[in-house]
Formats: sequence, structure tokens, C-alpha cells
Amino acid sequence: MAISPLTDRQREIVDSLLAESDSLRFFLRERVERAEGADLSVNEIVEAYAAFCPDMGWKAMPITQVQDSLEGLMLELFQVAKSHCVKRGGRSVRGFFGVTLK
Repeated sequence: MAISPLTDRQREIVDSLLAESDSLRFFLRERVERAEGADLSVNEIVEAYAAFCPDMGWKAMPITQVQDSLEGLMLELFQVAKSHCVKRGGRSVRGFFGVTLK
């Protein structure tokens, strides 16, 4: 039995499912960029990711999973390590230097 090629719509669905399965990496590639002198807190990234997923029609990963995966992905994609010295509201929070939201 011959397999028929996927329609454009079927291809879109497959691509979306694949991207959703690695949604945090996809979000970081699409919405975060290197920026000298900038910084992002972990909470800012998590909130932006949580807003991004519904826009894409995806279910966001649980917050604990996002936080667990974030440090490794930021190092891999942007070569930045997590810091405990990002300033927000006059106090130090966890975050990353040298990156910003697009």
C-alpha cells in the first residue's frame, strides 16, 4: 500500500506538535536574544513563556519543569549562566545577564 504525502495542513500539525514537545527551547530561540548590558530574571522568562504557549495553541510545561530546564537551555543557546545577582525591585533575584526578550 502506497503512503500518500502529507497535506500542507497535516504538515503544519506535525510541525506544531514537534515544536510543542520542545516548547521551552522553541520559545527561547524565538523570543530571547543576546543583548549586551541587558538582563532577564527567571520569573520574567517564565511569565513570557507562559504567555507565549497559549498564543501558539500549546499547553505550557509545568513551572517546576521550566525552571529545571531553563539553566541548561540558556547556557546551550546563549552561553549565559544563571546568576543570583539580577536586580529587580531593589533586591537580587535569579536570572541571566546578557539577554533580553525580543
